[in-house]
Amino acid sequence: MADGQQGTSGSKTSLLEKLDGANYPTWRYKIMTYLKTKGLWSVIESNPPRNRAASPSSWTLDSGASSHMTGHQGILNDYVEQQQPDRTVTLADGKTLVSHGTGKVVFRTMAGTLRNKLTATEVLHVPGMVDNLLSVSKLTDKGFDVIFSGNNCKVFSGEHLVVSATKEGGLYRLCAEVCPSPDRAGSAVDHRMNLWHRRMAHLNFDCLHDISGRQLVRGIPFFSHRSREACDHCTQGKQSRHPFWSSAERPSKSPLELLHVDLCGPFPIPSFAGSKYVMVIVDDYSRRVALHFLRYKHNTTDALTAFVLQAET
Repeated sequence: MADGQQGTSGSKTSLLEKLDGANYPTWRYKIMTYLKTKGLWSVIESNPPRNRAASPSSWTLDSGASSHMTGHQGILNDYVEQQQPDRTVTLADGKTLVSHGTGKVVFRTMAGTLRNKLTATEVLHVPGMVDNLLSVSKLTDKGFDVIFSGNNCKVFSGEHLVVSATKEGGLYRLCAEVCPSPDRAGSAVDHRMNLWHRRMAHLNFDCLHDISGRQLVRGIPFFSHRSREACDHCTQGKQSRHPFWSSAERPSKSPLELLHVDLCGPFPIPSFAGSKYVMVIVDDYSRRVALHFLRYKHNTTDALTAFVLQAET
């Protein structure tokens, strides 16, 4: 009896150990098939639970959600804090969370070759949300038509296609990116974007914003706004100037007709002879260079005169 009980317990433990993320699709299919034969399968397909919240730019079109919901307050425009009592939200797994406020989320969408904007109103800010949900029922309440077909879902406003979603892992992922509202876009500055701009070898801000929104690089935060700050290094590096004079003909026709003189100093440490200045003389015609070491700046005129007299003799 004891051995039998121990064997049963061991088999249950072994069975539970098999239910992990690696073989989740296989076990889910077996459970779904069994429940369908019993007439008990009535839930919408879902992914295994995730421990990390989705990025602010990743949204799921959900036919089971009663409201638009997100855990990211930073992407909400016209944010209004929730008045007491707080509104509670019950998730599909039975977990209860509290809504702290509401706002708007503006999406930039691509329908074919046309760019559109979709504004989701009354979006609940629910800290702790693993995914960002766009409610189908809320969209239909606003007059949109939502059509599911195979692995795609399309949202229409009349006959005009507004946005589409693609089925990925049992969920319909929205093909859109979050963008700031017009009243905030002009004044919003995300200083973290300038930091990552320098870290990414001064990558242009449009590409950096795209990388952030699509989460292509691990560790880069989400930037809700494009930076409006100018990068001094990029500005200086992209400046242009006219080319230097390249003619072989020089303005001078004979030696000593034109001299180029530069005075350097004072140097903090004098030479063994006590000089703190260096005068550099370049003859434009011959390109000969002469150096004169000076103790004091007022010796420049005398030294230059002495050089000319010496060169003329």
